[in-house]
Amino acid sequence: VFQVYRDLFDYDPTPLNVVAESVDTESPYWVRETVSFDAVYDGQRVLAHVFLPKNIEPPYQVVIYYPSSAAILHMDSSELELDYVDFIAKSGRALVFPVLQATYERNTGLDTTWPKNTRAYSDLVVEWIQDFRRTVDYLETRDDMNLDKLGFYGFSWGGWNGPIVMALDDRFSTGVFLSGGTPPTLARPEASSASYASRVTQPVLMISGKDDVIRPVATYQTPMFESLGTPEELKRHAILEGGHLPPMALTIDETLNWFDEHLGPVE
Repeated sequence: VFQVYRDLFDYDPTPLNVVAESVDTESPYWVRETVSFDAVYDGQRVLAHVFLPKNIEPPYQVVIYYPSSAAILHMDSSELELDYVDFIAKSGRALVFPVLQATYERNTGLDTTWPKNTRAYSDLVVEWIQDFRRTVDYLETRDDMNLDKLGFYGFSWGGWNGPIVMALDDRFSTGVFLSGGTPPTLARPEASSASYASRVTQPVLMISGKDDVIRPVATYQTPMFESLGTPEELKRHAILEGGHLPPMALTIDETLNWFDEHLGPVE
């Protein structure tokens, strides 16, 4: 059954047709490259923002970010939620922020990412995960990226779809799910993170706010953590003070310590 689900997300290898859209060197911390490449559906193009740390020589460790559902409410990448993730690039790792279907410049008017028991929602999940995997395909073409040191980082929406990404793509070495969890409102099984968590075997850190009312620890986050297929000694559930977004200083410490342990310290 899992193989049938996996096949829904697979795609034939096709040329990426990469275009370098822009380069921005104004930040003191990183060079921001914006690229586009072919999606694997409907003749569409995927945008990706690549933040290269200025204080580190390549090849870079890489972390790919899956954003919160706020991404569907914005119309362009001038509103990327960098406040939640810029510390990755400041730590000396390449940060990659793909523009997934229905987000930012690819906005389609979608008003929610909440799971639905519909084929339309399942089709969207397939496109989101394909965009994410296609981003890894693009990174494999670059000799300045060390994909033996590839991390996943997802916040909220990204946290609950993290198990799907990591179960279907073993190129990820480790993952951090911030305020994720398995929603009790279930999608169809092929599109539900509950169907994939047990297939995740890489090291995983889950970070939760103990007073999170959007994804409560007891009913959303702990069930996902307990169902992960990762060996007990390679997973950690850090329950911090705060709500849906725990204090950033604590979140940064937990996340960077995890990446240092499982990707190796940045040299």
